[in-house]
Amino acid sequence: MDQLASKKILLSAAIVIVAVLSATQLLDRALNSIPGAHAMGQARTEYLDEWTAKSLATFAITKSINAGLSVVEDSEVQVAALNIAAGEVVRPLNEMIAKVSTVALVSAVSLGIQRMLIKIGAWVGLKWFLTASMICWLVVIWVDSSIVRRLAYGLLVLALVARFLIPAAILATGYVGDRYMDDVYVEAQSELKVLDAEAKQASGLVALDAEAKRAKGTETAASSSGDTSILGRARNAGAGLLDAVVGAKDAVAGAADAVVGAKQRILILISRLASQADVYSEVAVNYIVVFIVQTMLMPVLILWALVKLLGLLLSPAAAAGIEASWLAPVRTGKSRAKSPHSAEAVTEAQG
Repeated sequence: MDQLASKKILLSAAIVIVAVLSATQLLDRALNSIPGAHAMGQARTEYLDEWTAKSLATFAITKSINAGLSVVEDSEVQVAALNIAAGEVVRPLNEMIAKVSTVALVSAVSLGIQRMLIKIGAWVGLKWFLTASMICWLVVIWVDSSIVRRLAYGLLVLALVARFLIPAAILATGYVGDRYMDDVYVEAQSELKVLDAEAKQASGLVALDAEAKRAKGTETAASSSGDTSILGRARNAGAGLLDAVVGAKDAVAGAADAVVGAKQRILILISRLASQADVYSEVAVNYIVVFIVQTMLMPVLILWALVKLLGLLLSPAAAAGIEASWLAPVRTGKSRAKSPHSAEAVTEAQG
């Protein structure tokens, strides 16, 4: 048996071993037992859990703000200092907060997809892609086929991307986010909590004002009805209904006096929202940027860079260079072994 065949047999045996280990998931278990693998997996899980919680918390608080601002937006309160209706003040801010709510929900979905890709990649990457790639490389060793070679290369890249590069990209995203995005998120979250408190307070005061208006309308109707009844019963010297109406008037008057201060606070709150609209809009934009970059854009960019690097390391040219370096000594030895016979044949021919 020549040296080339021996090397092919050894390489085939190694490929078969890798294929069996990957198909039976023993390779995956061995990789998980490497020191540091568990810590990295835990870091990825903590990152996904943390930012999923942040996305859902932001979604909840923005929905609360939308509910409060919608009450103010639908009210008929007029801001005298600004000479505009309350709805015109809060409508742009309400729309911006609604966009933040949408982005936060999409971010939570994106993080859920990343979590699913890690689980699927750990199972599919090595068990199916790597096993199929090893079988194709085994064919390439004994039958030099460019089509099978390209298939083996593609399956190997898919296996490495699914099993290693996707988790690595998510881990790198978490590392960058903890150092550059977390502070922006915390600051924006505190601002949103203040806006949520003001929106709830304003909506409560608007509801109180609306209730006072309804009570006033009821009191007016009761007075009219009471007066008519009194006129109808004056001939019988009955004044009991008039006393009841007077009592109702006093109660409504007390409620109206209490609402006067509430309406003033509504105007103060809406005026402050109007003056702080640019600040809150900037906070909303920061939120949108943080979630888009952290949960959607950055993982894709890091994964793209890692795939490009893997493509350079495992390119067909690199594979051909490895194969040439592996088989070159054998082929060189064969050529040297044949060269003396060829020289003797040429000498005999000349003689």
